[in-house]
Amino acid sequence: MKKILSTFLTVVIIYGGVKFGQYLYFKPSQISGELAPVFSATLANGESYDLAKKNDRYVLLDFWGSWCPPCRKDNPNLVRMHKKYQNKTFDKNHKFEIVNIGIETKEASWQKAIQNDNLNWDTHILQLDRFKSEIPMLYGVREVPSKFLINPDGYIVLVNPENAELEAYLDKRLTN
Repeated sequence: MKKILSTFLTVVIIYGGVKFGQYLYFKPSQISGELAPVFSATLANGESYDLAKKNDRYVLLDFWGSWCPPCRKDNPNLVRMHKKYQNKTFDKNHKFEIVNIGIETKEASWQKAIQNDNLNWDTHILQLDRFKSEIPMLYGVREVPSKFLINPDGYIVLVNPENAELEAYLDKRLTN
């Protein structure tokens, strides 16, 4: 009996250690309250995007993949939030935008997912080296979906928020 209990405790400790290690590995390196790393990139429509120049808005960075079922399942929520907030004004006349960052290996799959999921805004960035790409590395993203809400002062205010938490945060700041 003592040997069974000892074996059971060993398995539980090892399992817990593995799970904790996975948590630490997949946890983004950026946390709430930190200054968001800035980047410049080319959008899907060919225009330039510079996060450093977005001090007039709340920016939701959404790291996702066309190959990722949880990402695709969440896309209707992003579409709904985009519709809800796209013409709204927040504190100090700020706006809101979603920036989708595709963690991909195939551009065609990414473009098709954008179209099929009705992600009908212009701020889509493609990262073809998946997690080894510049922007995911900058944010320490190792899994998708990963989300960061950045305030107009350039600080990360939410990391991987639930949709209800994100909307509650934004709703508190609405002026119209």
